Amino acid sequence: MERRVMRLFLATLGFLGAGFGAGLLASPGSAPQEPTTLATSETEPEVPHIPKPAPRARRAPSLNYALATAGAAASGGNRAELLIDGNSTQYDGGNGYAETAWNAQPPQALLITLKEAQTVNLVRFKLWDQDGRFYRYKVEICPDLDNARWKTIEDRSHEKFQCRSWQNIVFPTQDLRRVRVTGTFNSVNGSFHAVELEAYDAPDGLDGATFDSSEF
Repeated sequence: MERRVMRLFLATLGFLGAGFGAGLLASPGSAPQEPTTLATSETEPEVPHIPKPAPRARRAPSLNYALATAGAAASGGNRAELLIDGNSTQYDGGNGYAETAWNAQPPQALLITLKEAQTVNLVRFKLWDQDGRFYRYKVEICPDLDNARWKTIEDRSHEKFQCRSWQNIVFPTQDLRRVRVTGTFNSVNGSFHAVELEAYDAPDGLDGATFDSSEF
């Protein structure tokens, strides 16, 4: 009897011990832990703030050097003085423009002489434009009064050109004392008609193809 009681007691102890061990294994506190990874961050190098340069104010054009009031003179053809009188708006079929014979041999030219040499990069002139006619021409410049130093800055004498109204000729900045405009064709008659001629030291980057006459 005592042996059976002892066996029963030992069996009970074994059952309790097994349950206790299983409880330990199931305990959340005993679960294996994942290795902890410490987050690291690399500090980006600080980029110094460099302010953008302020946009450069666009230089205003010079005064028109090819004006009689600025001391310029004009000659050649008929009424050459009207090229430099400052009037480019009031003209009609018989008044307000200079005229040469383009079909003469050699063709007549209009000559404008500044009071003194000026730094210039734009010559512009207005062809008579009150109907649908077109013209052709050649423009030359000279830095002084030496007839051996003429340079062509625009040649629109080829038959592919049909020139009307304002002609804006932009060229590298240089000294200029004289301008010579030679008409080579008029689709209506034998005369070449120019209303006004101007010469400027214009803003950098000026493009003759996109010329804005409101700046002048």
